[in-house]
Amino acid sequence: MTVLALWLEEAGEFEKAETWYRRAAEAGYARAMFDLGYVLARRDALAEAEDWYRRAAAQGDPNAMTNLGLMLQKRGEHAEAQSLFRRAEDIRYYRPFLGGL
Repeated sequence: MTVLALWLEEAGEFEKAETWYRRAAEAGYARAMFDLGYVLARRDALAEAEDWYRRAAAQGDPNAMTNLGLMLQKRGEHAEAQSLFRRAEDIRYYRPFLGGL
């Protein structure tokens, strides 16, 4: 599902891509949750984007943690943003040592 969504996004079919990202995200795929959040943020659906970033971050997606942190930082929620940035960096640093777990 996410490969199709990515292809559609690259082809400029943003609405169709969003539909496929949403299907994959609702099926529980963290990467799709991040991608859906990104697509939503690009079209200024920030509340829904934040929700999907939070879901992906809860599953350990460091990209979602970073983007969510940036959103929170813009709103002045610095403590939570910094916590997310630290968690994302820890995941990025330790992942190679854990064999991609």
